[in-house]
Amino acid sequence: MQVRESFANAVLRISLALSLRLLAGSLMILTGIIHLWLVPFLHVILVGPHDEWTAIMVLFGLLYLAIGISLLAGKQISYYFGVIIPLVGAYMRCMRVMFGTVRKKREGSRQTR
Repeated sequence: MQVRESFANAVLRISLALSLRLLAGSLMILTGIIHLWLVPFLHVILVGPHDEWTAIMVLFGLLYLAIGISLLAGKQISYYFGVIIPLVGAYMRCMRVMFGTVRKKREGSRQTR
């Protein structure tokens, strides 16, 4: 009886880990597609094609796609990149909002009024 319960627990843990990995990989692929979709439709139209953040957004979109595909493939290294790369992107976005071009553009639009 003990062997059946431990086997059932092991199978449950494996299936839970597999489903979480598939969910994380699918969400990373979706995030990559959204990043790549935002570049031509919103970023270039609203901000301008010569903004330095356009290339960074494309790079993060491609990285998210690669991480998502490798998560679905079960690569171990993608677990680490799946944590590190989004944290770097969030940090860069926070710095941009707090100290970067967003604040400068807002101050510039206030001066023109």
